[in-house]
Amino acid sequence: MFIKSRMSLAVVAAMTSTLTLGSVHAAESDDANLEEVVVTGIAASLSRSIDKKRNSDLVADSITAEDLGKFPDNNIADSLQRIPGVAIDRAGGEGRFVSIRGLGPDFSAVLINGRSPASENEERAFSFDTLASELVRTVDVFKTSNPGLKEGGLGGTINIVTARPFDFDGFHAAGSIKGMYEENSEDTSPQASFVVSNTFNDDKFGVLASVTYQERSSAKYTVENEHISKTTEEPFLTFTNPSQGWGGGYAYSGDGLEEDTYRIQSLYAGVTNETRERIGGNLVLQLQATDDLVLTADIIHSKYDSSTSKYSTGSYMWAPTLSPLNQVDKNGFYNVINHGYDAGYNITGYAHLLTTTERPTESNVGGLNAAWDISDEWKMVADFSVSDAILDNRGLDRLYIVEFLNRPGYLMTSNGGIPTLEYADPAAIKPEMGSANMKDLRARINSNDGIYNKASNHEFKLDFEWAPVDSFISQVKFGANNTVAEKSTEYWATPDLIRRLYHGLATQQVMDTDSIIKGVLKQGDVF
Repeated sequence: MFIKSRMSLAVVAAMTSTLTLGSVHAAESDDANLEEVVVTGIAASLSRSIDKKRNSDLVADSITAEDLGKFPDNNIADSLQRIPGVAIDRAGGEGRFVSIRGLGPDFSAVLINGRSPASENEERAFSFDTLASELVRTVDVFKTSNPGLKEGGLGGTINIVTARPFDFDGFHAAGSIKGMYEENSEDTSPQASFVVSNTFNDDKFGVLASVTYQERSSAKYTVENEHISKTTEEPFLTFTNPSQGWGGGYAYSGDGLEEDTYRIQSLYAGVTNETRERIGGNLVLQLQATDDLVLTADIIHSKYDSSTSKYSTGSYMWAPTLSPLNQVDKNGFYNVINHGYDAGYNITGYAHLLTTTERPTESNVGGLNAAWDISDEWKMVADFSVSDAILDNRGLDRLYIVEFLNRPGYLMTSNGGIPTLEYADPAAIKPEMGSANMKDLRARINSNDGIYNKASNHEFKLDFEWAPVDSFISQVKFGANNTVAEKSTEYWATPDLIRRLYHGLATQQVMDTDSIIKGVLKQGDVF
């Protein structure tokens, strides 16, 4: 235990006073030669965010760009995830949807400069990945509400504020060019943005324009298991007579094996290639019409396209074989499974899949705003805006599956890591062009589907503020808001009877297998 004595406190106090006097004398001597102190960093940005939170009447948080066009993330959702109480959903590694206070994205109201933007989604959720962060100056997150905010934000309200030329004095410009190398895809993704702002005629007229371009190409490798089955629910199958082949042991002719064990049901390995392209820009014009009236016209345009192609190959384990090669670990899990690996057991089926998803979107938000200081006590803001958004996927998503049946099997080993396969005859399942087994390849499922979504919003707002002088009333706000929102959705899909036109009906058909099959991927090749 340490106990302070009066003597020790006196010594410390004396030493402190001596050091302080020395520092004061040193500072006085340095001040004579000091002309300017420049501090560079994000302190100003943090200070502005704290001030907005402190002065807000609501429970709110804000993110402020430290300078023009200098948000650090690819899109606004990635920036919002740093705010307490905010969670994001990702698509392809980028933030897309935002949830506030645990409620889903459909319960978050989103505004751009106080206006309700149209969304290309089927539901109410707004896709933040369609909006580049370089176009934004401030993002405010309101976790509570008042009559001045648009309704509909049960979880909260997010207001995205873009830059205005009157936010700056004179000419300002900022830009960046960068590239990101993706190791899996072996591609370099370019990104560039440029923002310029200037005021003219003694700062009575201002113009701000920005443009941004982002491209990304990525790849990821996956091994997937559909589920793990209990063997008493879906027993192992018996193939004591190899001459029975597929017909004697297909699917659910179980042997009633009673043991409290578990096994993997399916195994697919594949590669997913994804490309994303985002083009955005905005144009803002501001006019100081009179000393009391500011007119603003602006438009934001965003075009975002994403495309994924997933190539995979694998097998659904309809018919594992009773064999001494099977192994069960201490937890009752089959970590080695014989699936027709023995000679003559041509009972295994293999599927080769191509799954694609397309998301071509385009959105616009534009409007006119008039801010009028009627008098020292009265202010008025009138705002008219139009927005539209389109998701144009008319049957662009694909699911193409081709398969081999009656093929030699494999041994699957799963010891806690990524499962591995040892094929009895690897050449028998490779559907390479020109190979002898191409004639046995047949279609299983071929389908196209997608969603066409079109939305538009027309909105008019009129807000008044009365702040009487020398009155017990500090401030009164009132106004009116009218919004007309329309959304139409079309679902495109191949009829089910056609998409499953397979088995004997689809053999010996000419098909473009090059667009469906990339080849068999072995886990050891890529993991």
